[in-house]
Amino acid sequence: MAKEESFAIDPRVSFVISDILREAAQRGTGRAIKKLDRDDFAGKTGTTNDSESTWFTGFNNKILTTVWFGYDQPRSLGQKEYGSTTALPIWLDYMEDIISTVEYSPPKIPANLIAKKINLSNGLEANPEDQNTRFEYFFD
Repeated sequence: MAKEESFAIDPRVSFVISDILREAAQRGTGRAIKKLDRDDFAGKTGTTNDSESTWFTGFNNKILTTVWFGYDQPRSLGQKEYGSTTALPIWLDYMEDIISTVEYSPPKIPANLIAKKINLSNGLEANPEDQNTRFEYFFD
């Protein structure tokens, strides 16, 4: 009898969250990740109150790496220090050194998810003539 596969969280939830983080890495505060010229990576920057710590976590289906930037005894890094200006550049330096060893691993869409084209101006399902759109995933 074959062993049944089990997951810590629903694969659909994992996919949707990863898709959101891929978008953050392509268009949000982590957009410098585009320098890697790979669309299979997702990521998120972070900054604490008063910029005492910053971080960036980037991943695909094969690797996950986090860079944290701060002091042992909390104090501000400076007014204009954020995850995108401190931790992300360090993460990129590291990834540029190893990227050739990281297998390209595009996300696999799990069963029971559907993609719908959404109008970004109003958040509703797009009409054929709508211009400002993108696909988002929903549970079937």
